Amino acid sequence: MPPIEVMSQPNIAALADHGHTNALYRPNTVSEGNIDGAIDHSFTSAKAPSSAAFPHHMRLRSRRPSKSASINDASSPQRLSPKRNVILNTRNPVIIWLAKNELHLSLFLLAIAHSCYWAGYEWPSLWIRMQHKSTLADNHAVESHRYVRGVHDIKFVCYWVVQIIAARSILLHHVLPAIPRCLGITNDRRERRFCEMGWSMLYILSSWCIGFRVWQTSPYFMSTQNMYVNYPDDHVVMPYGLKWFYLVQTAFWLSNVYTIHVEERRKDHNEMLAHHVVTITLVLCSYAFHFTRFGHVFMLVMDFPDIFLSAAKMFR
Repeated sequence: MPPIEVMSQPNIAALADHGHTNALYRPNTVSEGNIDGAIDHSFTSAKAPSSAAFPHHMRLRSRRPSKSASINDASSPQRLSPKRNVILNTRNPVIIWLAKNELHLSLFLLAIAHSCYWAGYEWPSLWIRMQHKSTLADNHAVESHRYVRGVHDIKFVCYWVVQIIAARSILLHHVLPAIPRCLGITNDRRERRFCEMGWSMLYILSSWCIGFRVWQTSPYFMSTQNMYVNYPDDHVVMPYGLKWFYLVQTAFWLSNVYTIHVEERRKDHNEMLAHHVVTITLVLCSYAFHFTRFGHVFMLVMDFPDIFLSAAKMFR
C-alpha cells in the first residue's frame, strides 16, 4: 500500500468549512493499522462528498468488483434464484428432487403395492395383474389366456412405469457404472452416457426378444395376410402375451418422457420429447382401434436397429 500523506491543518480546516466532518481523521480513533477502514467509512456516509472536494492525495480510486465477488455476493440475483443443476441444466426443484430420489420413491411405491397385495387386499391386483379377461368364447366360458382392452389397463401401465423407472435407476447408478470404470473410462460425462445407452440397449434387447417370442407363437407369424384378416372381429380379443407386450411397451415410452428430463439435457431435447409423444400417440391409437397385430410387428421392426444404435453410442 502506498504511503498516505498526513493532511496539514489548513486542509483540515478547509474540509470542516465545507461541512465534510465525516472525512476528518481523528487521531484518537484511527491508528495506522485500520486507516484503510476509516477512509472507506468516510466515503460510505450518508452525506459523503464527491471526490472533487478532496485534495488529490485524498481521492481513492474506484475499483470494479470482480466476477467472483459479484457471484458470491448475497444480494446478487444468482443467489436469489434456485441453484442450477449443471448436469440436468435446470433450476426446477421438482426435477432435481426426482432425479435424486427416483429410486427411493419408486421402491417405496412398489413396496406398498406388493405388501397390500400379499396381505390380501383387492385393490393392488388391479395394478399388478392384467385385467379384463375375455368372455367372448362360444361357450361363454372365461378364457384364461385371452384378454380384451379395458379401463383397468391404465393402472397396469402406471404400475409398469414405476417398475421400469426403478429398474433403470438400479442399473444406471449401481450396476452399469462398474463397466466403464473397468474399461478405463474416467470422464464423468462419458461414463453417464455409457450407462444411459447401456440401459437403453438392455431394455430394447430384452423387450425385442420377448416380442419376437410372442410373434412366433401368433397366427400372423411371417404372414402379413393374417395381420388384417377378419378385422375387427378377430382382433378384439388378444392373447395374454400380446396384451402384456403392448402395455409394457406403452409404459416404457411413457417412462421415457420422464427420463429425458432427469438425464443430461442435450441439444435435441425438444425433438426427442416430440418423438416420444408421437410414439405414445401411435401406440395408444393402434391399441384403441384394435391394430395390435400390426403394431406388434411394427415395434419389432423399429426396435431391432435401436439395439445396435444404442450399443454404438455406448462406445462413441
